[in-house]
Amino acid sequence: MATALTTARVSLSHRGRGLGIRVQRLLLATPNVTIVDAADADTLVWLDDHEQDLGDETAATDAVCTVPLTTMLQEHPAVRHLVLVSSAMVYGAYVNNPVPLTEDAALRPEVEFAYARRLGAIEQAADSWRRATIGRTVTRSEEHTSELQSLRHLVCRLLLEKK
Repeated sequence: MATALTTARVSLSHRGRGLGIRVQRLLLATPNVTIVDAADADTLVWLDDHEQDLGDETAATDAVCTVPLTTMLQEHPAVRHLVLVSSAMVYGAYVNNPVPLTEDAALRPEVEFAYARRLGAIEQAADSWRRATIGRTVTRSEEHTSELQSLRHLVCRLLLEKK
């Protein structure tokens, strides 16, 4: 017996520029995906740290950079699946990293690299959100991988895979 696919209601944190435009274009061409406002979404694609002008790397603490994400998730409790566009930089470039490097590795961003620290803090906030309620899921994808270039992989990784 075949099961009917449900339509994913997806909201993008920054759909009008940069990476958000690319992701939105791919999602619009995807069957069973509708782009909606955050209030109506069951899936949130979080792009913020990739879209902001980082300027002075010391301007914001790691904790401050998680406020927009946690606020968005608190204000929209219908979101059950979060997609983070992140970077392998959250694991740090250490000789003792496991090979292959997987998402099971500890987050150890280089302390001198503010961008990696901020992404690590965002990933930790997302994991705390996921653990707070049964049924919530988080998928991570890297900004510069083929997954964001290929429609098939984008849908599979960002919307269907539950981690």
